[in-house]
Amino acid sequence: MSFLLNDSRLIALSGAALAFVLRLLLDSFYLDWEWRVSYLIFIVVIVVYLGIYSQRKQSNEYFTFVMDFKGGLTTGLLYALLLGIFTFSFYAFIHADFLQTIVDTRAEEILEQASQNGWSEKKTKQLLDNFEQFAGLIYRPLNWSVLTVLAASIMSVIYASIFALIARNYPQLFGATQNNKD
Repeated sequence: MSFLLNDSRLIALSGAALAFVLRLLLDSFYLDWEWRVSYLIFIVVIVVYLGIYSQRKQSNEYFTFVMDFKGGLTTGLLYALLLGIFTFSFYAFIHADFLQTIVDTRAEEILEQASQNGWSEKKTKQLLDNFEQFAGLIYRPLNWSVLTVLAASIMSVIYASIFALIARNYPQLFGATQNNKD
């Protein structure tokens, strides 16, 4: 297991593999979107932390905020890229009907809400047309994977910043030895 912590690429690849397995399990059960997103956020946190941890374990030099930030961000961005590639593959080839299922479910919810609220047929049709235009842009495998990469990259920047700040004050949490403490 310690060989895993010696290379940020292996950390990112392991995170992406874990995301792959979890996505196969969780998305196949059609769980709420919170379940499908929360594990990805958790993996970003772990990957960024392990990126800083492995960098500090490999070297006895003094680490600045920028070095810690870069160590976490490098691993996080690589994970985001691998996650995007997997997301495209998953929604384009493995579970190709999943995004269309989301669109169909939401369209049914709009129709139910329209009938409950007594909306006119014209207003309901306009809402469905607007939704279908929006869904046609967003719910495509390539667009969905780009949004996934963007979201994971933004989270990587945020968590790399937070962990780099924490590493400044608590270096022992990130594997610091006597030689590389501040």
